[in-house]
Amino acid sequence: MDLVTPVPRHPVPGETVLGGDIAEHPGGKGANQAVAAARLGGQVAMIGRVGEDDAAGVMASAVRAEGVDTAHLLRTPGVPTGRALIAVDPAGENSIIVSPGANSRLTAADCRSAAEVLGRARVTVLQQEVPDEANHAAAELAGGIVVHN
Repeated sequence: MDLVTPVPRHPVPGETVLGGDIAEHPGGKGANQAVAAARLGGQVAMIGRVGEDDAAGVMASAVRAEGVDTAHLLRTPGVPTGRALIAVDPAGENSIIVSPGANSRLTAADCRSAAEVLGRARVTVLQQEVPDEANHAAAELAGGIVVHN
């Protein structure tokens, strides 16, 4: 989930800057890329983890509504769904802090359980909001091109 707030300027270390109203949107690199590929007509599956919080349902519903297969989007008890805190200045420049939450619990075993999906994929997109071991396993199982973003 992306939490976005406009700011008049970005703070320097130790400074507090008053931001505008926060807008919450489904997002994250993996989800955004999956939705973009689905909108372009791709057959897309998402492998990842979300928490058992309200944000998990919002995320899963949002990507599913765009045609993304979420059969391998796993719920993780006791851990929040990942979030990005995004401050955007008037010029559109942003500063982002990512709290990966459940994404940081994705394992190589989770990826191996999706071996069939990965094996038939023409393109597998990896991103650094999950542990390296999960990315390595997904890359080894990928049947096509691997893009590491």
